[in-house]
Amino acid sequence: MDLALAHYTKAIQFYYKARVSCVFMIADEDGPVVWPQLGWQIVTPGIMDRLVALFKKELTRDGVNPKEISEEVYGYAPAIAGYEVRFDDGTEAYPGLRALRRLYEESHEEIRMVAWLTQERPTRFFRGRGILH
Repeated sequence: MDLALAHYTKAIQFYYKARVSCVFMIADEDGPVVWPQLGWQIVTPGIMDRLVALFKKELTRDGVNPKEISEEVYGYAPAIAGYEVRFDDGTEAYPGLRALRRLYEESHEEIRMVAWLTQERPTRFFRGRGILH
């Protein structure tokens, strides 16, 4: 993964320096689970709504009240992908990753995604992970 992440980082940095505003892709296979973890937002109509519904189910399964989660999380696939629940016994759960996996398993469709390089939230995400400086 380190080599792939290094190549990905170089590509995003190149696009950013070239003032490319966004990069689109169609994700399939494991892509709909992997790419949101790397800052890509889902743009296929209806897919985010389905992801949010699955995420809420997974939160409930982990004992978290979905109403206690910021609406800001629900609108951004990378925030859902990175959402972590820590339990009192020191264990962790990743309801967002489970929701992404279920979304792809249930839909069996290609999912359009975008990496926004000029919007504040995505660039903050990329900087927070060392992808942009």
